[in-house]
Amino acid sequence: MSVVNAVTTKRKTAPSKVNVQKVLISLEVFALVRIKVRHGESLEQALRRFNKKVNSARILKEALARSRFEKPSLEKRRKEKEKARKIYLENKYR
Repeated sequence: MSVVNAVTTKRKTAPSKVNVQKVLISLEVFALVRIKVRHGESLEQALRRFNKKVNSARILKEALARSRFEKPSLEKRRKEKEKARKIYLENKYR
């Protein structure tokens, strides 16, 4: 068996790896928001209520942030900007 055949056979037989952490995070995200469709409520209205709850819980923002690696220095810089913006908005509306 040549080297090329060994590599290709390994690729064919190796199972695809699933990132378990990402799967668990996505399950956690979907478990946070629940709605019940009310009697006589259309699906469009229920979907609209669901989307409002997801947006208010900032679930999509967190999921996107966890989907890619952020360097610790950039994370620190982002958090400092968020704090500064929060202080600015608090002082603006006093």
